[in-house]
Amino acid sequence: MNKITNKRTITGWIFSKKKINQVINDLEIKYPVFIKFPNIIAAHLSPVQGTHDFKNSCHIIEVNPLIGKNRGSEVLWHELCHALQVKMFPKYSDYLEAYCSAGGNFFEPGYKDNIFEIEAREFEKNHEELCLTTYWR
Repeated sequence: MNKITNKRTITGWIFSKKKINQVINDLEIKYPVFIKFPNIIAAHLSPVQGTHDFKNSCHIIEVNPLIGKNRGSEVLWHELCHALQVKMFPKYSDYLEAYCSAGGNFFEPGYKDNIFEIEAREFEKNHEELCLTTYWR
């Protein structure tokens, strides 16, 4: 079962749970997805807009709450692509090995040229018309 935070950002946007659950279903992401915001202090200190991790058979996606509503949706699409990429490997450790050998992480040279990041940026752009965030009412 997916878990999507109910919290809203300081600018008033939230995740559209119904749309996100439908997207996760349509993409056939095998394991549950947990979508949340990082600690606000960490968000202020980090240049990272989003992260994907996989722990305890669950995709964990964090989206920086300090970015705007539309960018929040784009970042979520990007991180959902990483969840799809994990499906291509028998184990998460195999994915991490392939990811790291393809150019490293955010803080390393070559990150922008990492084939997994290129694919995620293209995925994000190809899905930008379906906004997965909305303003809290």
